[in-house]
Amino acid sequence: MPQQLTLVCHPLTPDRWDDFEKLFGERGACGGCWCTAWRRPCADFVREKGAGNRRFILKVV
Repeated sequence: MPQQLTLVCHPLTPDRWDDFEKLFGERGACGGCWCTAWRRPCADFVREKGAGNRRFILKVV
């Protein structure tokens, strides 16, 4: 029988920022999105892909 895994979810808070960065990896998940696609106007999202979107979501957190 396969091993059962447990999924634990936590709110994203400043204390958990390191976990968020680890989850999204060096490239910010899907090519620099940092989960900001639905939080920003399209032009801002595209222009800021990568480091800019990371800075944006860090301010939100």
